[in-house]
Amino acid sequence: MKTKFDDIKNLSDKKLIEGIRLCFENSDNLFKSALVLRRNKRYSVGTSILILSLEELVKASTLFNILLSDDAEKETFRDIFESNDLHKSRHRFALFMNEYLKTINLKKLMKTDIQFDNPQDLSTFLQTKINFNKISENIDKEKKNLNNWFSHANARKNNGLYVAYNNKWHTPNRINQKEFEKSLKETKKIRADLGIGIKTLLSVSPNEIDSFSNFMRQTLKQFQIDTDI
Repeated sequence: MKTKFDDIKNLSDKKLIEGIRLCFENSDNLFKSALVLRRNKRYSVGTSILILSLEELVKASTLFNILLSDDAEKETFRDIFESNDLHKSRHRFALFMNEYLKTINLKKLMKTDIQFDNPQDLSTFLQTKINFNKISENIDKEKKNLNNWFSHANARKNNGLYVAYNNKWHTPNRINQKEFEKSLKETKKIRADLGIGIKTLLSVSPNEIDSFSNFMRQTLKQFQIDTDI
């Protein structure tokens, strides 16, 4: 079932958080299912399920960012739901969030006693905690890296699910254990990085949601100011 972005962007914060939780839980369930397939040596379909788990995780992360965006900014996430090449759009977003989130400790930053009286105070503080230039450099490197696993993950997913014809018939069972283990390693890395913000959000008590959301909105806005992403 295709999700209409115009319906998503108009959801209340409560409904967005519900969607984040459901997507995150589904991602986790798919990941665990892939491990069951691994035990049964079903490496091809197991690899496909790993990749599907990441697509659900990217969806959860996108909803998280929509929650933190104002109405005008929300439109930048339309391609994640309605692009002609959804995997490419989700890969680009995952790459951005992967490099950003792995540089910060959200729980630690949220507990700071520093008060921000103006945007410059926030900018100065963030510059001491987050190396924005390094993030940009890492993203540029990954964009040029032909060996970037996730950039080719959609093809792997299809190879593990469908019968295809290219000069001859190919069955889905053409991914071996070594390739599965590579996919598992990459999946765990992306889950660890993209899951940081989501787990933090889902662990925040209802009366702290507003302060957490405001903190993250400020942080993401500063990221957009200090980088050319």
